[in-house]
Amino acid sequence: MFHLESKHAVIRHLIAGAAFALVLFGIIFFSRYSSSLQETVQQFEVQKGNYKKIERAVVDLDDVMNQMDEMIPKGYFSKSHREFILAAISDIKSAMSFAEVKLIDFKDEGKEIVLPIEIKFPVEDYTIMTESIAYVQSFKFPYFIFDDISVERAKDSADINCKIIGSMRMPVRKLRKR
Repeated sequence: MFHLESKHAVIRHLIAGAAFALVLFGIIFFSRYSSSLQETVQQFEVQKGNYKKIERAVVDLDDVMNQMDEMIPKGYFSKSHREFILAAISDIKSAMSFAEVKLIDFKDEGKEIVLPIEIKFPVEDYTIMTESIAYVQSFKFPYFIFDDISVERAKDSADINCKIIGSMRMPVRKLRKR
């Protein structure tokens, strides 16, 4: 009898041990699963934030590209750079009909096509002089680089002249159509 009772006690202890081991294994497994799930959720939130940043960057890039498209003059893809520079010079001559415009030959300076230019005009009014300088500076494509601006009195008279020395420039490489 004692032997039978001890046999039942050992079986009960084995069953209790197995149940305890099973419960312990379940707790460890679900604890690791829970922390892994939390890490996955955190990584998902980070990726979601990155996605929103990328989405904003794409919108910003589209805005910049649209602004660039607006800066590119009409006919850019059908005309040469030299034609654009000469058209800009023509615009200067039309807008500043009172000025004498001297051109020197085109030069290729590395990544730019350059047309040196000298603009000389009488200064009858300070406002006209500043507006003329601002007009020349307003060109964006091609753009104007100032080398020198001088205001001087003519030698034999009381006339005052303004001389702008600089160059109209455009990049050598043409942009591609989008």
